[in-house]
Amino acid sequence: MRIVNSTKCVLFALVVSALSACAISASRMTNVSVGMAREDVIRTLGKPDGTGVNGDKEYLNYRLMENGWTDWEPTPYSVVLQNGKVVTFGRESQVK
Repeated sequence: MRIVNSTKCVLFALVVSALSACAISASRMTNVSVGMAREDVIRTLGKPDGTGVNGDKEYLNYRLMENGWTDWEPTPYSVVLQNGKVVTFGRESQVK
């Protein structure tokens, strides 16, 4: 009986670790700042989930977890670059 419970605990811990390893925490956005170079943003947040261009602005789009592994739905975030430097960033709905 103890072996079964121990095995379940180990399997649960492995699943939680795997899920949390796949998600980037939104708390990493605090390491992004206006004026930061594109390469530094990618080094900080990882490869974006998508990119876009609108006029002279480039958008790096991320889906980040706001509440760690307990958050089942990632929140869209954007980093806006102009001339390769961050001009604004935050939740996608608040970034122009």
